[in-house]
Amino acid sequence: MAWGGVWNREELSDRERRSVALTVLALGGRGGPCALHLEAAMPKGELDAAAVGELAVTLAACAGLPVGTSFALLATRVRDELEAETDRG
Repeated sequence: MAWGGVWNREELSDRERRSVALTVLALGGRGGPCALHLEAAMPKGELDAAAVGELAVTLAACAGLPVGTSFALLATRVRDELEAETDRG
């Protein structure tokens, strides 16, 4: 249901839906699922590095520095891993 019935609805763009999911996961301290969303969103171009950085800034402002910082660190790790895979592949 969640991925087919919800993800494919037309009222939100994939970028908007992904931003909501990342925000909820970051607020809940769910690093693993958050990383999976970043790994899916970044190669598809749903969210680029600038957008992910802005999401981290907004999380820090609205949810506190620890949440924003944790998200930023996770996003940097995921981005670096994706770039390393691209360089190898």
